[in-house]
Order: sequence, then structure tokens, then C-alpha cells
Amino acid sequence: MENRVINQISRWCWLLLVLTLPITSQPLVAKYVRTGSVAPVAGVFLAILFITWFVPFVFHKGKLPGQTIPFLFFILWAFIITATSIFRENPPYKDISVFASIVKSLLTLLIGMTFYLVIATYVRSERLIRITLQLVNWSGLFIIVWSLSQVTVTYIYGDYLRWMDVFQSFISTGVLVKGRASGFTLEPSWLAHQLNMLYLPLWLSCAFLRYSAHSSRIWKLHFEDLLLILGVATLMASFSRVGLVAFMMMLALIFILINVKVIRYIENKVLHPDQKKFMQKKILLRVGLIILLLVAYLGIALLVAQVFIELDPRMETLFTFSPDKTDPILRYANSLKFGERLIYWLASWKIFGNFPWTGVGLGLAGFQIPLSIVPYGWSLTEVKSLLFHTGNLLNIKSIWFRLLAETGIIGFSLFISWLFVIFTTSLNQYLLHGRLYKVVGMTGILVLIGFLIEGFSVDSFALPYLWFSAGMVTAASTIMINIRTSHNKNES
Repeated sequence: MENRVINQISRWCWLLLVLTLPITSQPLVAKYVRTGSVAPVAGVFLAILFITWFVPFVFHKGKLPGQTIPFLFFILWAFIITATSIFRENPPYKDISVFASIVKSLLTLLIGMTFYLVIATYVRSERLIRITLQLVNWSGLFIIVWSLSQVTVTYIYGDYLRWMDVFQSFISTGVLVKGRASGFTLEPSWLAHQLNMLYLPLWLSCAFLRYSAHSSRIWKLHFEDLLLILGVATLMASFSRVGLVAFMMMLALIFILINVKVIRYIENKVLHPDQKKFMQKKILLRVGLIILLLVAYLGIALLVAQVFIELDPRMETLFTFSPDKTDPILRYANSLKFGERLIYWLASWKIFGNFPWTGVGLGLAGFQIPLSIVPYGWSLTEVKSLLFHTGNLLNIKSIWFRLLAETGIIGFSLFISWLFVIFTTSLNQYLLHGRLYKVVGMTGILVLIGFLIEGFSVDSFALPYLWFSAGMVTAASTIMINIRTSHNKNES
């Protein structure tokens, strides 16, 4: 009876965890965890699942998937380096406590770790994978409806309706940004991040592989096809430049796979093996088609850039780089309203140069940044405002540079090793298994491609979307191994 109640609680927590993934910064959650930014509602249900399911799973000697090993080594390294950094003299910064900053950073890493481990071990059947994909789709639909409502209302009325501001204040510590969709997140760039790290890769994979987790269709369109179209519109409505580039990188992989099929189809139609100089003609045809496609895609990229120049004032100077002035790259980045991020990255690179092997420890890069800012950085308004008019530490705003600055080359290598393991697992599923596993595998590959770019925009470990996607890939791999093992036992 007790086990039945616990299982029922776990099922409901899983359902609510997936459905509440879009909410990143709920004020009530933020109040209790004492943060103003990353406070996902899903973390509440994650905590219950951790206590009611994961702890008993480990206690009863449940086996963690092999994909978790490099990740756990990274976690161990981060904790060791951060713990030893307490004994090093750290530069003071206003009245911010070094110990409090360390604790906060370690807690966010623990949240990310818990998301990954719970998801990787809780999903243990193909049926639960399908149910989870359905829940992800419905939560994605909520994001789309609310986001597109935001931009539609501002386009019609010039501003948000009062009830929309009030509603947003209940679900996020951030405010609605005029002219840009932010969904249920703190800011528009976080909306783009959650779309690129879970929703769009899943819908793109389903559309490419013609798979749906739902049985109903509209003509020949799956539910995921409609979500993909509306999801891309939502991404564009966020006006996140990094988010758009990340999605275009994912789309590029899909185009390459489609182009390979198209080129082979044309070759089979035009050429025949018994023709004279068959190989020469095949090479010439293939080269010609590749050049033609590259020109077409370059034209599309320029068209997209031109559209964003017209719609986004930050992009007006995209094609006006001038090498004649001092610090030309920094000036160009600043003209694109991107200069501050580049300053933080350069500062973190300098920190990495001073502590190349171990880094300074999690949460401590902000204390070092003021000592590492390049001279041009002191002319930027945002940098001076954050340094002299707020009590907050500066953020690196990039997970890649943060890993280098705070965990050194060893921590960075361990994290990259884990990502590589997730990539090979995803690729294996895409190449070898049935359509459900192919979808999960392709989703994992697209997420990692997107994360290469998104990693230059987000530096928090607590946002759950990468962990969720990686956890689903890991869980699907474990399910497939168990099915194969069971099949082999039955045969023997």
C-alpha cells in the first residue's frame, strides 16, 4: 500500500515536472531559494521525486547509467576545486560574501546534477518516453500561445494589457519586454534557450523522421509539425540573436541530411553505372549540386540577416565593420549591442590564463572580473553601471568561459567528455534503433549542436533544459540495453 502511494506521488510529480518546465523564475520559488533569477517550478517536483524515488533507487543499489560517469567526475572535480579555493585569498568585492557566492553556485550545480540523474534513471520504459514526449509537446504549446499573445498584443495596442503584466508577475521575477516575446521565462534570451535546448530539437526531429507521439493528425501534418512552425515563429519573436544562430545550426544539419538524399536521388536519375566516364560525371555532378546548394543557403542566410537588420535596431551595423579604429573588434561588438558580453569573456579568459589548470572555483570568477577587464571595457555604460551602481557580482554570461575560468582546463575537459558521451549515445540511437529511439537520438544531437552556440549566452547550471534532454537520451539508451539483454537471455 505504501509503495503504491509513493509510486502514485512519483507519477504525478513527473507529470507536473514536465508540464512546468517552461516556468524558469517563479517568484514564490525564488523567495524560498533566495534568488531573483533561476527558480524553476519544476525544481519543486524534482525535489519530491528525488526524495520519494531516486534516494530509494540508490539505497536499493540501483545502477546508474554509464553515461553519468564523466559527469559525476566533473561534479566531484568542481566541488574539490571550489572547496580548496576557500583557503586561497580572493579579491574582495563590495560586501558580497565569498562563502555565500560559493554555496549559491554549488547549489545551482546540484540542481542541474539532480535534474540529469533523476531523469536519466526515472524513465524506464518506451511507454513513459512517449508519454513524456506528449507532455513536452503540451508544455511547448503553452509557451507558444503565451509568447505569441505577447507580441500580438504589443503590435495591436503598442503595449501590454494590464492583466498580462499582472499574470507575468505571478509566474516570473522578470517583466515583459516590449516588442519581444519572453514566454514564461525571466527574459527573451531564456525563452530562446529553452526552445533550443528541448522543444525545437524534438519537433524538428519528429518532422524530419515523420514520427509523432500523438495519434491524431490534421491532414498529413502531425501535431509536432504544427508546433515546429509556431515554435520557430516564437523563437523569432524573442529576437534572440544567439538563439536564432543556434537554431540555424541545427537546421543546417537537417538540410545536409536532406541534401545528401536529394543529391543521391538526382545522381540515380541522371547517371547510370554503364555510362562512359561514370565516376568523372558523378564527381562533376555532385560538386555542381553542392556549389548550387551552398549558394542558395548563403542567399537565404543573407536574406535572414537583412530581415533582422530591418526588424532589430541592434543589427543596423552588421555590415559596417571598420578596422581603422583602435580596438576594432570590441567597437564592432559594441555597435551590435554585444560589447559587454565580449568584455566579460575576455576578462574570464584572462582569469583562465592566471589559473589554467584548476580555475578559481565555482562562484568566484565574479570577484576576479573587475581586475581583469580590458581598458576598452571601462568605457561601456553597462559595465560601469554594474560595477559602481549595483551590489551584484558580474556574470561571465557564457558557460564555456565560465567553465574555463572557474574549473580550469581539467573541469572543462571533463564536461566536454560528458557531452561527447551524450553525443555518441545519441548518434548510436539515431543510427541503429527504431523510430522512437531515432527521434530521441536526433533530438540529443540537435540539442548539443544548439548548445555549442547557446553556451555563449547562458552561464547557469540550474536551467533544466540541457539536463532534461541529456537525461532522456541516457534513459532511452538504458531502456534499449535492457531490452537487448532481456532478448538475449530469452534466446539462450
